Amino acid sequence: MRLVTIVLVATAILFSAVTVTVWRHREAPAATLFAVITAVAGSGVLGVAVSVVLNLGRPAVLVTALLVSLVLPVPWLLFSFRYTGRTELVSFNTAAVVATVPWIGVLATALVFGSQLLPWLALPSRETASGLATLVVALLSLVQWFSLLYAGGLMLIGSGLLLWTFQRYEYLDSTTGMLLGIFGTVPWLSLLFGFQVASIEPLALPRTVAVGFLIGAVSVVSIFSRYHLFRNVPAAGTVGPTTIIEELDDLVILTDEGGTVIEVNETAERNLNASEAEVVGADVSELLDVTLGDQRETRTIEVETGSGRTLLDPSVSELTDQHGRCLGYAIVLRDVTTRTTRQQRLEVLNRVMRHNLSNDLTTIVGQADWLRAKASDPEFVTTAETIVEVADDLAGLSADAAEIAELIDTSKTKTRAVPLGPLVEDVLQTVAGDDPNVACDCEVPSGIEVESSQDLLELALTNLVENAVVHNDTDEPYVAVTARYEPDRPYPLRISVADNGPGIPDMERQVIVRGTESPLHHGTGLGLWAVRWAVTKLGGTIQFDSREPRGTNVSLRFPKTRLSDSGGDGEHDR
Repeated sequence: MRLVTIVLVATAILFSAVTVTVWRHREAPAATLFAVITAVAGSGVLGVAVSVVLNLGRPAVLVTALLVSLVLPVPWLLFSFRYTGRTELVSFNTAAVVATVPWIGVLATALVFGSQLLPWLALPSRETASGLATLVVALLSLVQWFSLLYAGGLMLIGSGLLLWTFQRYEYLDSTTGMLLGIFGTVPWLSLLFGFQVASIEPLALPRTVAVGFLIGAVSVVSIFSRYHLFRNVPAAGTVGPTTIIEELDDLVILTDEGGTVIEVNETAERNLNASEAEVVGADVSELLDVTLGDQRETRTIEVETGSGRTLLDPSVSELTDQHGRCLGYAIVLRDVTTRTTRQQRLEVLNRVMRHNLSNDLTTIVGQADWLRAKASDPEFVTTAETIVEVADDLAGLSADAAEIAELIDTSKTKTRAVPLGPLVEDVLQTVAGDDPNVACDCEVPSGIEVESSQDLLELALTNLVENAVVHNDTDEPYVAVTARYEPDRPYPLRISVADNGPGIPDMERQVIVRGTESPLHHGTGLGLWAVRWAVTKLGGTIQFDSREPRGTNVSLRFPKTRLSDSGGDGEHDR
């Protein structure tokens, strides 16, 4: 029995140390409740130890164990609610309701064992009761055991909720969940088992309490010493999705499978100029004046909101159970009024500018040609030729802009497996094949295929090669296109275009890499922008590096690449 006493005292000390540690971090979610739990557990173990040491007898041990088993489940359940993010269930009212049955059990325990501990209580013990007193004692014992079963249910609910939460979220450590489950079940089960065998073996209850609570204490100490209970709190995973939905600037509407609204977020309430109580139960088709089917098929809808007619992009997701049956729909409506209006404005201005520019340039070229033909003064002829040259450049820039816009347009880009080697050969031949002064190198391993739009990939390579050739100020321009396939990298394909030209100005590099221009920081043309847009559209990256002694190396990386079965060590050389 001495060993049991030592274990009980050591366990109480462990729980006391944990209580002090947790209390120092009581600002953490659910830390205060956990401190209450460990304090109750430690006090109960210490009470059993004192009863044994002072030889107070079996009733004192039973009363202490019963009080712990009835009181402990209430803060445990509240802790599980708070720790997993169900804060709406943690309140004084909830605690009062949950604790009603356990406190009735505490009162019954006091009355059942009162005459054995406090002689001034008139209620006899079960062994000495007779007549009506027997019925009262039996009823109190029944209430006592019902309270114990109820308390056990609270422990299981709390432990089950914690274990399920730790299993649900991958970012949580499963060992912490397992240790919490052990702490929430093993000590209480040791009490229940001890009650069952106490009538057979008087010392069984202290022994089971010593073993069960020691296991619980070791679990708690392990949680704090190795797994940091309050570092990754699962409440973030529970509260997070709800908070995100509530904080979204988008309208979120949940409906059942028939389209009846069952929940909306605050943004939807505000924009629809109605409270949730007014919206819930309404048909979503009548609420938005657009059928659910049209919302799934239409890109933009017009809805009457508190600020007037608003353009919204609907996204409808079907909610299903584990068997794939439809339970309802989640509708997310994004306000695109400003974006759509700006897009329409840009499209109209672009069309008008291109149309008028084309017509005006045609007029200018015609007039300049007439002036050149009629003029006898060489200076006038030179001026007319300059006008024609600049007008042709502007017309070419306008045509290039139109071509780039058409190619970048999402609706006109189809992806397929594009053989890289032949494409690079064609680009080099088209751009520099007729110029004997340009030296070209091509090193592309055979069999490389890029899952992309051939038009976009060709657009990017063509503009890079043209930039390397056209802007080269040497007598012997040089351009090299090389490719490397590295399957272990996130972006397996690297295409490099190198030249010996004057280089790309730092400001223009920064503008292209950053993706934004300003009046003070801008590029000089559309070529590199076309490369940037095409590469971004294909999911790739772009990088600029200087070459020594002069020149630029532009590297493009693409993710969706493979080496076909016909590929080998051979290369396309030029």
